[in-house]
Amino acid sequence: MLNRLFELLGMTDDYDDDDIVITSHKENGLDKVPPMVETSREERLERVMRPLPPKAEVILCRGSDCLELKDDLLSALRQGRLILIDLQGVDLDLGNDLLTAINEVITASKGSLLRVSRSSFLATPVKTACEEWVAGEERQENYCD
Repeated sequence: MLNRLFELLGMTDDYDDDDIVITSHKENGLDKVPPMVETSREERLERVMRPLPPKAEVILCRGSDCLELKDDLLSALRQGRLILIDLQGVDLDLGNDLLTAINEVITASKGSLLRVSRSSFLATPVKTACEEWVAGEERQENYCD
């Protein structure tokens, strides 16, 4: 099974790019297919086998744990990690206090705070850590203000 996975990832010695057919799903057929990027077996192997980062890049915290771990969350944000918090079930005033503290930290680091859902927020230490993509519109980079 592992050999099959390596075959699918193009990491075996038998891998042949000529078997890959790229088709365009555009209706007019006039669009050109973007050129394929040549990657060697070593590059693909290095990309797949790259070790995971020693720490999580995104921290997820839910409910009242966010209030108890407030200092740790702020510290992680200062260290450049993203924080996703779900404040569902948290007292409104306490949740606002936490958001105020997070907002102070991200303001100092020129980050952003984005409301993901009714009670979930994503805090990024820098604005470029998050982009919002909306279907049917051109991408707006660094829209997480």
